[in-house]
Amino acid sequence: REKHVEVYLVLGGEGPERENLRNLIKKYDLSHGVNMTGFIPDEELANYYNAADFFILPTRELEGFGLVTIESMACETPVLGTPVGATNEILSNFDSKLLFTDNTPEAMSTGIQFAINEYYNDKDKYQKLRIKCREYAQKNYSWQRHVDQLQLIIDDLAE
Repeated sequence: REKHVEVYLVLGGEGPERENLRNLIKKYDLSHGVNMTGFIPDEELANYYNAADFFILPTRELEGFGLVTIESMACETPVLGTPVGATNEILSNFDSKLLFTDNTPEAMSTGIQFAINEYYNDKDKYQKLRIKCREYAQKNYSWQRHVDQLQLIIDDLAE
């Protein structure tokens, strides 16, 4: 708001920060620009990814391989994320400019503003980024790629 950038956030999921986030939304009068959906069923995730301009994954500590990053990219939605866990690996190999410098609110704010200015405000560049996201997910994380790699391992062991 301070930088006069129009942003509408949809916060999905359940977690220990839910009540804290509600309180912050109320405290800073952000209810007009934030929607807390709660749990999003698997069958609805693609609709949310497709509707988003960016998917933001603010992971603070190591967790398992987050499929949400690849799922979002497969839906042509660019991901902005913290340099934690698999998000670091995925985005570093795709476009490191989409990776926040750390997991602080300031780094995330700076990264979001950068992505809006660098990509979103240039409609042609942004559309190319969306297509590139899907191509990257298909090339590197498709089931067929994993099957092919497994077959190579099996063939190698059989020799």
